[in-house]
Amino acid sequence: MNGKIRNILEQLMKKQGAISILRYRDAGDSTFELTTNLSDISHRTWLKYEFTGDMEMFRVEIRHRFGEINKNVDTLTAARQLFTMLHKNIGSYGTSTAYIGIELEGDKSYAALNSFHHFLTKWSDEDIAQALHLHFFDLATSMLMDDANLTILIRY
Repeated sequence: MNGKIRNILEQLMKKQGAISILRYRDAGDSTFELTTNLSDISHRTWLKYEFTGDMEMFRVEIRHRFGEINKNVDTLTAARQLFTMLHKNIGSYGTSTAYIGIELEGDKSYAALNSFHHFLTKWSDEDIAQALHLHFFDLATSMLMDDANLTILIRY
């Protein structure tokens, strides 16, 4: 079924938008790292997939890292800003279809938008790619509407 996901990614590469997929590489463990038009400014994006045991459905997880957590912000300000971010995370982050999370890599912490999508295997690759394309539009929109007062985030 890796071929189905690759075909969906190929379909996504044909679509232009606020976040466009330029390339992808197999990162192992049913994960692809996507190179987007935002990769040049240090954003990183991964697409992970998992099929059900009967192969009737599959889940796609998209993780889009868009900023580093500024550890130099004083503790009280950081706590207030984290509460502000969590408040925007009810249902989804801002108006996106994703939620914000913090991921650790080495001694750094990053802000990432995360989402999960479920598809039937019998749906066309083109239709699935169109649905995912809309999701990437939502991600871009949520980042444009991001609160500039959140100094805890080092935006790329």
